[in-house]
Amino acid sequence: SGEVLRELEGPSDRSELGGVRGLTMVTPGVLLSGGHPGITRWDLASGHHDRLAGRTQQVSRLVPDPSGRFVATLGWFSAGVLRGEESDIMRTQEHLQIWSIERGVLLHTYAGRFPEGERFGLDFGAPVAVEGGWISRSGARAGELARWEPAREGPVATLDLGGSISELGPAGADLFALHRPPGAAAEEGDEDEGPSDLLTLVDADLRPLGSFEMPLRARHVAADDARIAATDLDGRLVLLDRQGALLAELDLRGAAYRLALAGDRIVVGMADGRVHVLAIRG
Repeated sequence: SGEVLRELEGPSDRSELGGVRGLTMVTPGVLLSGGHPGITRWDLASGHHDRLAGRTQQVSRLVPDPSGRFVATLGWFSAGVLRGEESDIMRTQEHLQIWSIERGVLLHTYAGRFPEGERFGLDFGAPVAVEGGWISRSGARAGELARWEPAREGPVATLDLGGSISELGPAGADLFALHRPPGAAAEEGDEDEGPSDLLTLVDADLRPLGSFEMPLRARHVAADDARIAATDLDGRLVLLDRQGALLAELDLRGAAYRLALAGDRIVVGMADGRVHVLAIRG
């Protein structure tokens, strides 16, 4: 059974884009929420809230750094918003922004590059928090990773894997990047054909630790410091070691939508609403 312990009344926003679009707990007593008008900081003990100073819109993802002093966010708006203008729907794009939670101010804003002839700019994907900052796609090339830090302007390190990166996530203290090799793009409507993706492991300073070809066209990947789990659209699940050797394989008999690797368990959310909790033995 569930019980509502508390309701928090936030700043009024009656626009059609309003509402809470992102949430994160920074510490047990501090909550950040994101939406159309900006970032709200909550003190859960007192119920007091205030807005961080800085322009942004449609914030859907908030990722605190390990220190809890800074947060990286993803917002969706055109560059004119940063000058106090209305967002231009024809030029909206994803922006990566870095904020000081303690000072309550915006520190940096980065926008993805618009490839020639493209309607949308390149995005950053979900940032992954690492000691001292975050790793995400660079926004400059589809296959490039970047490290961002609060105290420094622009990426402090980059790593171009080539091709395009489809997923990025933690692998213990390191990270994994799932990416399509250069020149391996499938024909339109035939995206599940062609060569398998590559998985590259990197450390928090973007130093490569190893790369291997995946045994399937992975749609979802989860990793820890020793193993990598992946599923495809046909419901095939594989468990690999960090060198790409196959440890186990299972037919889930249906498409997987979510995947998590936690200790000796793999948790898989299926398209039909089922959730599999699988034990890792050996």
